Amino acid sequence: MIKISVGLLVAIMMCLCLFHCQSEPTWNHFQGGIQVVLEAESKGDPAIDIENAKKVAAIIESRIKEFGFKNRIVRINDNRQIIIQLPSWKNPDRVVQLISKSANLEFKLVDEENSLDEALNGNIPNDDEIRYKMDETSGNSRKIPFLLKRKVLLSGKYLDDVSVSIDRDDEPFIIISFNSEGARIFEKITAENTERKLAILLDNIVNAAPIIKEKISGGRAQITGNFTLEEARDLSIALKSGGLPVNVKIVEYKTLKKKDFLGSA
Repeated sequence: MIKISVGLLVAIMMCLCLFHCQSEPTWNHFQGGIQVVLEAESKGDPAIDIENAKKVAAIIESRIKEFGFKNRIVRINDNRQIIIQLPSWKNPDRVVQLISKSANLEFKLVDEENSLDEALNGNIPNDDEIRYKMDETSGNSRKIPFLLKRKVLLSGKYLDDVSVSIDRDDEPFIIISFNSEGARIFEKITAENTERKLAILLDNIVNAAPIIKEKISGGRAQITGNFTLEEARDLSIALKSGGLPVNVKIVEYKTLKKKDFLGSA
């Protein structure tokens, strides 16, 4: 017969309890926290919709983990909605924005051969589209139109790393690095389109449209804007985890009470 001392048995029980508490959140972790229910855009095919919902849930799980939440619940219900439960946080709206942001990054050429004015009047070339940049430098928000080629030359799926840095004026910006295939594509784009404008879009909004001065090797670029440090950090988390495969909308956002808890993760 194996004999175990009382002290050793107590120590084992304490370790098991600690492991259980860390791996399986109880409602006490979430009471006073938030519940967000997201609905993923339907493509009309139940099999595709459930697969997209699973992808959305996995990406959101990654974002929340990167944000710093150790305890979290992310589940899909019978209606293919994604349910997220999180402990209380000083700025829940910030977390909700991070959860629901599509974070789709695209690079497209600006069409400088056709007339923007004619396009705004409805004469848009077949291969083009109009997208806008938000300008808030004057204190009033206004939209600046761009005539872009529809073709996506490079997307966020080729990202390898994303980080936040600060410029000489203490303004945050985001540095993106592509993987080897993305770096090759980016070098080819910049080599073939010198002196043309390349638009950087985030969720179909133009972030910038710089002129390509020369071939760019190494697969690095930067995203600038009127970011706060928190906004830059949150965007870098969203970009790093990848863009959502479909758009999502918030169908519920509430503070959690004991009766709302789904159970352990």
